Amino acid sequence: GIAFNYAKHYGEPAGGFYSTASDIGTFCRMLLNDGVLDGRRYLSEKAVKQMSAIQTGDVPVSPQEAYGVGWSVKIKDEEGPSIGSFGHRGARRTAMWIDPKNELVMVILVERFDMTGEEQKTMYGGFMKAAVAAYGKPKL
Repeated sequence: GIAFNYAKHYGEPAGGFYSTASDIGTFCRMLLNDGVLDGRRYLSEKAVKQMSAIQTGDVPVSPQEAYGVGWSVKIKDEEGPSIGSFGHRGARRTAMWIDPKNELVMVILVERFDMTGEEQKTMYGGFMKAAVAAYGKPKL
C-alpha cells in the first residue's frame, strides 16, 4: 500500500518499475559477464567497465561506496561484497549487486519504505555476507 499511496502524491522518475528476481538476476549475470549473456553480447566490455568504474574521484557517497554510472561501487568490503563490486539499491530497499571477484550476483526484493538506517545495514549486511559466504568464489 505504501508504494502506491506514495506514488499518488509525489513524482517518481523510477517508481513503478517492477520485475522478478529471476529477470533481475539474468540482467546482473549479463553485467557479471562483461556484457555477454548466454553467448550473445548486449553491452560492450568497455561500456560495462566504464559503468562500474568510480566516477566521483576521491569523493565517496558513503563510508562504503562511491558512484559509477548508475551504480554504487564498493570502496570497502565490510558489508560482504568485494571492493570494486557494484550495484543499486532501490528506494524501497530492493537491491541488485554484481561482485566479479566473488563471481556472484545478488538480488534482494523487499518492499519497505519505513526501514531505519540501522535496519537497512542489518538487512543488507546480513544478506550480502551470507550470499558471499554460501555462494561466492572459494578463497584459495
